[in-house]
Amino acid sequence: LVVAPTAAAARGGGSWAEVVAAAAQPPDWFVSCWGGLPFSELLACLEQHAADRDLPAATRYWLAACALDPRERDAARAFAEGA
Repeated sequence: LVVAPTAAAARGGGSWAEVVAAAAQPPDWFVSCWGGLPFSELLACLEQHAADRDLPAATRYWLAACALDPRERDAARAFAEGA
């Protein structure tokens, strides 16, 4: 709920990552999870992932929830549901 209004309000749309980033940020890891997972639990998982692998603090994660344009997610969902 926070991502969609923020993205929609900035520059006529786009993802949250596009709105807040000054330039491209190539990720080190790709993360996609169930949309109902509390964000705090996702962050705890990422912290554990980084600790288990002794990753540097500058490690970049590509989070689908933050990197996808909400309009694209809606279109992909509609396509998957056969709309």
